[in-house]
Amino acid sequence: MTACNASFSYIVEPQRTSQVNDRPTPCVGESNLIRPWIERLAARISSGLDEVVPFTTPEAAVRAISSRFLRGRRIGRAITQASPFGLSTCGTAGANCEVDLTACTTRGGLLPTLISCARDVDVLIVETPQRTSSGVRELLTPRELLELRARSPKTLLILDLVNEDLAKDPLTQAALLLPGTIALRGFGALWAAEGAKAVADTAFVFGAPPLVSTLARDSISLDLLAQVVADFDSSDIDRRVQCAARLLRERYTVSPSRV
Repeated sequence: MTACNASFSYIVEPQRTSQVNDRPTPCVGESNLIRPWIERLAARISSGLDEVVPFTTPEAAVRAISSRFLRGRRIGRAITQASPFGLSTCGTAGANCEVDLTACTTRGGLLPTLISCARDVDVLIVETPQRTSSGVRELLTPRELLELRARSPKTLLILDLVNEDLAKDPLTQAALLLPGTIALRGFGALWAAEGAKAVADTAFVFGAPPLVSTLARDSISLDLLAQVVADFDSSDIDRRVQCAARLLRERYTVSPSRV
């Protein structure tokens, strides 16, 4: 791994140059327009309204994260090819000494490797749970996430929680408590199968307001807003998705992080 002596703080630096697709934080009118969507997301994860930013797709969310936090940074990754961060971090982050954590091995479990790699990079991206050909693999428990944060305090942690509905030990509540941490959540096929097709394609980013407030916002149409709100308000949607997720977990072998 290339040696790099530059230090990093997760305090947000001013953007040096504007990008073509960047949009500033929405004005009051725009915020009010998408407020029903934000309220439903915040209610699902028990967060504040200022801790959540909705996006039309996971890829749109990743573009915003990449533009704001990854350019010119040293990046560590613990992700699969299916992660929306897979190609985007390589294509938009610029020159950096990247550590591919999927190639890391350790005899004492994955957590020590994640901590070691986090200390060598500016930004650590962790996808969990991961869907593999052999099952669902959870890289971190909530307690391990807290330890990772405590032992790499200068590293920005980005969690890919797109498959969180499949997790036995969800990380969302723990992530909300941590400084210097943002997370991507999605919905996907489980929601589409239960009739929430508009929600299924969308995503959202949550984290501390000083971090998420700097993300360029997505363009959201009134039609999509209405469809998403209707999906969230459909009868027993959360219960139906949770039941479907439980059945899917039972079909797979849920693997812990230790191998």
